[in-house]
Amino acid sequence: MSPDYTPLDQALSQLRHHNGELEKFIDQLLNEIANLGQEVESRANDLMKARRQLDQTAHSSLQLTEENQRLNQLVQQHNEAISQANAEIAQLQQLLSAAEKAAPAIQSDPADQQRIAELEQQLSAARSDSSGESELLVQVEQLRRELAATKLELLKRDQAEEEEAHSEDFDALKQRNEVLEGELHQVRGHAMRLTETIDQQRKEMNQQKSSWTEEMQAMRSLLERRMAPAATQTQSFADTSVISDTATVSRDELEIRANNNNTVVDSVMAQFAKLQRDVNKRRNQQRS
Repeated sequence: MSPDYTPLDQALSQLRHHNGELEKFIDQLLNEIANLGQEVESRANDLMKARRQLDQTAHSSLQLTEENQRLNQLVQQHNEAISQANAEIAQLQQLLSAAEKAAPAIQSDPADQQRIAELEQQLSAARSDSSGESELLVQVEQLRRELAATKLELLKRDQAEEEEAHSEDFDALKQRNEVLEGELHQVRGHAMRLTETIDQQRKEMNQQKSSWTEEMQAMRSLLERRMAPAATQTQSFADTSVISDTATVSRDELEIRANNNNTVVDSVMAQFAKLQRDVNKRRNQQRS
């Protein structure tokens, strides 16, 4: 009577099936890890782009500050020029007043009259220059106010953009990166443990296959000797008893190995189910 290998075949089929499912699941986890890595890289690129924009804005603000300093220097120079012109005007007015007071005495002197005319011309020219300087000063002051208003507007906009970027995008990106790094660490740990479990199961299966092969060869040898013509009936009866006992022992061992194999399958299935629950839980947390 040949031994029944049905439990072993069923256990092997289950192990092969679950091994294939585990390999598919590992591939899915690796794909998710790759996708998460790409998402982290994309967020990092967005952050670098935002930082470059902030640097450009800071550079523009620095240029505006330098332009404001230059205008301040220009205004100061014009103020000094106006002060000097006013001093010259005052001096000319004093000379003209003195000349007017002395006019009755020097009306007959052509040289004095010519000097008075020259002083009046210089006073008019000085007043004209002072008027031009005043208009220029007004223009510079207006330009300065416009520049200050533009600078204030840019600073407000930069502050708003910077606050929004740092309070929302940067914090959200940082938190997202921390979550992704934690998930990657957990997934890698599960993948490593799962890979070790699969390798161990494969090693045990190979050992069991080798043991089964040796047992089958031994049983085949016994069966061949049983079917061979016996020299005596006593010897044939003894051989038959030995074969029967060996077959019984072999069937018992096969049943024990099948039960052990079922235990291994149950262990792998339990680990697989636990890993699936953990991954689904993280996905639900990420969506919420």
